[in-house]
Amino acid sequence: MTLRHYGRALAAASGAVLLCATLSVPALATPTSDTGAATPVTASVTDEGSAPITVTVARTDSHGDKVYEGDLITITVTYTNNTDSALTVFPVASNLSGVLTTGAPNCRWHNLAAHTTKQCTTATHTVTADDVAAGTFTPMTTWAATRDRNGTDVIAGDITANADPVTVAQGERPPAPDPLETPHDYAIGEKVRLASPGLAGFSCHRIPSLTTANNGWIIAAWDGRPNTCQDAPQANSIVYRISKDGGKSWTPIQTALAGTPGAEKIGYSDPSFVVDRTTGTIFLFSVKSYDAGLFQSQLGTDPAARNILHAHVVESHDNGETWVNPRTITDQVTAGHTDQWFTRFASSGEGIQLRYGAHAGRLIQQYAVANSGTTSLMAVSVYSDDHGVTWEARRAHRGQRRREQGRRALRRTPSPQLSHAGDRGPAPRGYLLRRWTDLGPVPPQLGPDRPA
Repeated sequence: MTLRHYGRALAAASGAVLLCATLSVPALATPTSDTGAATPVTASVTDEGSAPITVTVARTDSHGDKVYEGDLITITVTYTNNTDSALTVFPVASNLSGVLTTGAPNCRWHNLAAHTTKQCTTATHTVTADDVAAGTFTPMTTWAATRDRNGTDVIAGDITANADPVTVAQGERPPAPDPLETPHDYAIGEKVRLASPGLAGFSCHRIPSLTTANNGWIIAAWDGRPNTCQDAPQANSIVYRISKDGGKSWTPIQTALAGTPGAEKIGYSDPSFVVDRTTGTIFLFSVKSYDAGLFQSQLGTDPAARNILHAHVVESHDNGETWVNPRTITDQVTAGHTDQWFTRFASSGEGIQLRYGAHAGRLIQQYAVANSGTTSLMAVSVYSDDHGVTWEARRAHRGQRRREQGRRALRRTPSPQLSHAGDRGPAPRGYLLRRWTDLGPVPPQLGPDRPA
């Protein structure tokens, strides 16, 4: 059996107590090799009072002073041949996996050269319910120095090497501290990773949206997608973090809308914010799905219908800390077009609020819709003039010609008050960023109606 070679020095992990055993050595006879016809050698010790081998064990995992059910404890065994001839270090007993010769890999070292130190790193133990009940686990090993590979021609036996007892705690391991919760001054252009695969129990994180509450808090929301990165219909959830110090730190991931897995699954996807700067209410739009995806949706507005991709909104009155009043608004978004629009979704990101003119205070969220029998999406502005109590859709727009008209109009719109999905405030005079220009011409309610 071949093991990796690590050098002569003894290794010990921090905090582990290493136990060495020293036994008196009997007179040594000529060993019989188990490797075939070979010249017999005589094993001898340089010091009559020393043991033929020294064995130590040390923990090498990073679980700390407490372990929990399911944790994997890892052990490194270090052994030294103290004699002038080769011998076998043979594992006799252990409560660890990966040590005994009854399985592979194991920690037997055959023909360990004279005055040589080697290590075995395959010893492990997975913490069990019995360990939890006992409250402790002690890694234990017993060894023999033998002349043969099979451990029958014993030079010295009953050499024990145990590690310190490990405390086994009940319950689950507390999550590791999230570095994003500690304030950090980020450099311009430095990236902040708010989520990664596996975080908060979601294998995939997609479709981000971002806004700023009236009190200055930054709120980031996105899809937490279980199992795969699949779009609706899947039991996706809308999750979010808040930065209360201008982006230096972020709260732990929280859930605004929780998906429900199973046969009767419910999912929420594609978040978008609209902030009412007058009242401070923050609206979080999303898709609500049951069994139908974007182009599998059917005509209708019944909020309980599982074959419709629904429009949904929830709101916050405390700057994003909590979310209340969840409701399906498919009937409002589709009003006047129930026999035409079979599917819809809020364009992810952020909507706007008009600040000047006859419609000052109007809240606007952009949507994409499609007529029955087609897969051609159209842009439509959904707005509210009663601070989000009700919502109404304007005329839908589509087509390359209209997109070009919209680009020209928006490119030179001299209004400084317009903002869009992705903008953090008023747009610079004479410019708007891409989101509105990508969706079509300027809706009638977004014309340049600023005060003189």
